[in-house]
Amino acid sequence: MLVAPFHVAILTGVSLSVLAYLHRTSRPRIHALAPDRDTEAGRLTPLDELAAPVECPQLKLVRIEGSAYFGAAQYVGDRLHEMRQRRPGQKRLLVMAKSMNFIDIAGAELWELEASRRRQAGGDLYFHRPRSAVIETWKKSGFLTRLGRDHLFDSKREAIATIFSQLDPAICAGCTARIFKECGPAPASATVGDARGEGTR
Repeated sequence: MLVAPFHVAILTGVSLSVLAYLHRTSRPRIHALAPDRDTEAGRLTPLDELAAPVECPQLKLVRIEGSAYFGAAQYVGDRLHEMRQRRPGQKRLLVMAKSMNFIDIAGAELWELEASRRRQAGGDLYFHRPRSAVIETWKKSGFLTRLGRDHLFDSKREAIATIFSQLDPAICAGCTARIFKECGPAPASATVGDARGEGTR
């Protein structure tokens, strides 16, 4: 019976462990969110968990669960691209980043590109509660300076209120989604299509 040398077995085991880790972490969960209007506080909830999901036609809310590092950058970038293509009217993106555990230079470049594309389209990029280690990486790469510290928020309510003030009031005027407290009551003349963002496609 052939028996591999001890050091070869160790290297093989380590290599398999690394491959398993990369496979497991290369596809972090990305959830599109919206306020649950069946709760008093309007808790942000994944769309697929809502009975009647309705999004703001101008602002996309997502939660990243996992690390944005070199092994996951392509996957995350593809998902963000799909979101922009599917709902181009949602030019502003608020990322709930508390569960984004780790980021490297490739991950920083990912967000740099996302911010650039959204700003070129007339929108912007914001983060809610990114971890201190993530912020440090952004500092080192220079991304934090280009993004602006005023695009980081500790409070979801503050984030939404700030971004809401930057939305196009003409679109808001005809929207029936009214998913944020800042939106106020829906105008009587608005249509269901406006609420779903169909008018912005």
